[in-house]
Amino acid sequence: MARWLFSRTLAWGCAIAYLVLLFALSHHSLRGVRVPTFRFSDKAAHAVAYAGLSAALYWAFRSLRRGWLFRWAPLLAFLAASLYGVSDEWHQSWGPGRRTPDVWDWVADTVGAAAMMIGVFLHTRKRPAQAPNQAATMVDNPDFENTHS
Repeated sequence: MARWLFSRTLAWGCAIAYLVLLFALSHHSLRGVRVPTFRFSDKAAHAVAYAGLSAALYWAFRSLRRGWLFRWAPLLAFLAASLYGVSDEWHQSWGPGRRTPDVWDWVADTVGAAAMMIGVFLHTRKRPAQAPNQAATMVDNPDFENTHS
C-alpha cells in the first residue's frame, strides 16, 4: 500500500511541479535571454513544453490505477494540457511585460499535447493476438521448407 501511495504522490507531484514551472516561465518576460531561433522556434518550444505536460498529466492520471480516470487518461491528459494552454495565454496578458496572448501559441500547445497522447495511445493500445492456425514463416521455423513441401 505504501509503495502505491508513494508512486501516486510522485506522479502527481511531478505533474504539479511541471504546471508550476510553465506558470513561472510564462510569468517572466524572456527579453534579453539568448535562445536559438529558427522559423517557428517559438511554436516548436510551445509544442515540446506541452507534450511534456501531457506526458506528466498522463502519468498522474494513470497512477490512480482504476476507474474511469485511469481508462481515459490519454484523453484527460490532452484536454487538461490544452485547457492549461488557454489559461497560460490568458495569464500572459496580465503578467509583467504585458505579453500579448496568441491563439497560435495555444494551437502549438494543443498540437504538442495531442502528438504526445497519440504516441502514448499507439504505444499502449492492445494489439490483436496472432491466430494460432496461421502458417509459420521461415523466420519462425528454419525447417519450413522441409516440413511444408
